[in-house]
Amino acid sequence: MKKIILLAFCCHLTAIIYAIHFAGYRVNFTDSMPHGIYQIIPGKPAKGDLVTFSLREDNPYFKISLDRKYLGHYGKRPLLKTLAGTTGDNVEVTLEGININGLILSSSLLKNHDNHGRNLPSLLTSNLIPQGKALVMSTHTEGSFDSRYFGLVDAKEMQRVIPILTFNLEDRTITESKNTCPKCGTHLTQLSRSNGCKSMWICSSYPACHYWTSNPEEYSASSIEGNLTTQKIEETKPKQKLYRITDSNGLCLEVRPTGSKLWRFRYRFNGKEKMIGLGSFPATSLNDARNKRDEHRKTLEKEIDPSRQRQEQRSSIKEAQEQSHLVGKIDSLIRQLRKSKKALTITS
Repeated sequence: MKKIILLAFCCHLTAIIYAIHFAGYRVNFTDSMPHGIYQIIPGKPAKGDLVTFSLREDNPYFKISLDRKYLGHYGKRPLLKTLAGTTGDNVEVTLEGININGLILSSSLLKNHDNHGRNLPSLLTSNLIPQGKALVMSTHTEGSFDSRYFGLVDAKEMQRVIPILTFNLEDRTITESKNTCPKCGTHLTQLSRSNGCKSMWICSSYPACHYWTSNPEEYSASSIEGNLTTQKIEETKPKQKLYRITDSNGLCLEVRPTGSKLWRFRYRFNGKEKMIGLGSFPATSLNDARNKRDEHRKTLEKEIDPSRQRQEQRSSIKEAQEQSHLVGKIDSLIRQLRKSKKALTITS
């Protein structure tokens, strides 16, 4: 009788687990994301969404993960990450971490070895993300196994997920807030602490927005303005390779190995990543660069490409200069003809 009851219980439990799995619910106990229950939902994932996928067997890291048990004994355990980069985004692998469109992602510094001291090669390279590919990261911990190591993944194989009930030793729960992000207006998410510390607030579009703070009220208008200061720029030193440090709203400072510092405004137009120069520092100050950036942003609001507008302006100026030069030549020729005619008249 006991065996029959135990068998029935096991069958019911198996049926419940299968039903939960079939309904799209998944349980996460890895440290890449908060532990808890997540649900797969329909719809195409967008940048900033949580996604789940499996590592392809043709990826070099599939064999590595098998040997090191990164993804379970059979290497088939699904991964749970944040969709941080999509088609057309510019990815740069820097010493500070992974740079997406001029923005260094949080917790993206590459590690040379795992927790057991084993070498961690990186398959990710600096380039534009091609069609059908995506970059996935963890915004929860720097020790995540993500695109920093196994590279870009197929976008079509990803599924969008949302947290249902999450917790871990430090962050007890994640709940949606009525407060909105002071940067982009998206709803904030509150991470309630269980250790007596203040709650953390994160923008729902993170890492696209990059808003993360201890208290939304503390994020004043002056701090929203940007990350750079004149002193910080002056203290910036050149490195062996070109790198960029971001300010806000697409403005960044490009530091070259020669020591020159150039302002750049990065933006998207018709789905394409573009960049336009705003001058060099210190000839163009931080405030001047921000003003120029704001002017270009107003141009974008009118659905006009700032780079195309600048080219047209330069072409107009060049054409005007050429016309002015031609008019000057014609005037000079007319004066010479008049002098020649005058000379001929006096001689005759």
